[in-house]
Amino acid sequence: DRKGFVSEQKRLQRALTRYAGGPNSLSSPSTSPTPSPLGLEAVPPMFVGVPFKRLFEHLIKLEKKIAIGIYRQYRVTTDYAGHRRPKKLVLCCPSPHLRLTAFDKVYVLRPSSTDALRQPRAFL
Repeated sequence: DRKGFVSEQKRLQRALTRYAGGPNSLSSPSTSPTPSPLGLEAVPPMFVGVPFKRLFEHLIKLEKKIAIGIYRQYRVTTDYAGHRRPKKLVLCCPSPHLRLTAFDKVYVLRPSSTDALRQPRAFL
């Protein structure tokens, strides 16, 4: 159901932020929030039913992001207690021919700050 999907998405986003060095990260000793280059975004409606390759090209060329995976709920099953549970799947490095659905999410790497790249390097 849609409500369960939204709550699962929020839980995943919190876990992703914590894992990727967000403000509540266990691996980050600093208390200052650092934006994570890894994100989970909804597939834009114009790419529903379109091969993954087209979304990948769009993200690279126009948004300067790299699509690295797809989060998909692909089937609803009934568990032992009679509750309906969606099956969840993460496709890493999906096939260019994979057709996207309306409920897919895409894992993207966002560009990080280029300030560090502009600094001259010290040679040893």
